[in-house]
Amino acid sequence: RGSREVLGPLLSSGRAAFHLQPLGLRRQKGIADVSPLGRLRSLQTLDLSVCTSIQGVRPLGDCALLRTLILTGCTRLRTVDGLERAAALATLYLTGCASLHNDGVAMLPDCASLTHLHLNKCRGVTDVSRLGHCASLRVLNLRGSGAAVVAPGRDGLQVIFT
Repeated sequence: RGSREVLGPLLSSGRAAFHLQPLGLRRQKGIADVSPLGRLRSLQTLDLSVCTSIQGVRPLGDCALLRTLILTGCTRLRTVDGLERAAALATLYLTGCASLHNDGVAMLPDCASLTHLHLNKCRGVTDVSRLGHCASLRVLNLRGSGAAVVAPGRDGLQVIFT
């Protein structure tokens, strides 16, 4: 089932859908286009784990209240560009996003509220040096990643490698 078949009924179910706060769409492999989700302005937590057709999440930057985004196992995800507009985003799980590379996460230091970033098992992300400039970042999980350049040491930043 494609994005339209999965998300269409949800978004056409009336005004209540636009006030969803947590939304779990785990393992919906047919979701490739997340544009309709960008209209859910009250969304605070979104779980798109193992939605393996997603390549980008730019429309989710319009979710101003989004605090937690789980993209674990989205193996075709190439970029998280656009998330810098999600002003409340505090926790981002990118565990096992095999297609994600340095360019795909280059904008993460612009995420002003980001406190927890999980890049474990993202072997294509090898340079995280710019993440040291992310003032709000408290936890950076690089377990099993390809990161060779470590974010510069900063008080209050916990970097996890093992």
